[in-house]
This record gives sequence, C-alpha cells and structure tokens, in this order.
Amino acid sequence: MSKYFFDTSAIVKRYHREDGTDFIDRLFTEADAEFVISDISIIEFYSALSLKVRVGEIDEDNFMSLRKLFSQDIKRGLYEVAEFSNAEKLESTRLLLKYAKKHRQVQIEILL
Repeated sequence: MSKYFFDTSAIVKRYHREDGTDFIDRLFTEADAEFVISDISIIEFYSALSLKVRVGEIDEDNFMSLRKLFSQDIKRGLYEVAEFSNAEKLESTRLLLKYAKKHRQVQIEILL
C-alpha cells in the first residue's frame, strides 16, 4: 500500500488540468493507495482556485463545481486530513526560514 502526502499544488492538479495532472491522476488508479492532505492545504486550495478565477483560468461556475467536488471528496474520506498543532506550524515555519533558501523541500521534510 502506498501513502501519498499532497501539498496544495498536487491537490489543485487533481481538480484542474495543468502540468502534472496526468501524474497525479495515475496515483489515484493505484490499488490501496491512501492520500493525506494537511488542514492548511484546504484553505490554500480555495485560495488557489480563487486566483484562477481572478486571472481568468476558470469561471465562477467552474470554481463552485471544483469547490463542491473537493468538499465531497473530503467528506467521503478520499483524503485523510492531517491536523497540525500551532507548535508544529511554528516549528515548520522556523525550519523553512532557516533552510528553505539553501535546500529542497524534501530535505527539509527529513528534518521534521
């Protein structure tokens, strides 16, 4: 069984066709795959969709449809939503500010 942690950009690719969508869609065809998102990424997803409306990539109807589909997917358990404490968020911020300019995110995640 594979378990994937999606950041916001991966979630957006699941609901809006762009570079990388085909790769994300293939992950959803894997038998017994599990998908984890953070509580923060839910807010970021809506922000990313709002930006797509502002720049004309999607219209308001599409925004509402994608928002509804994402909410339904969360409710039906497609994603495990990981909730992070304020202390964990602060530590993540500290590590990002300290290391992100010199190291890739994967390397930073190892530090966590």
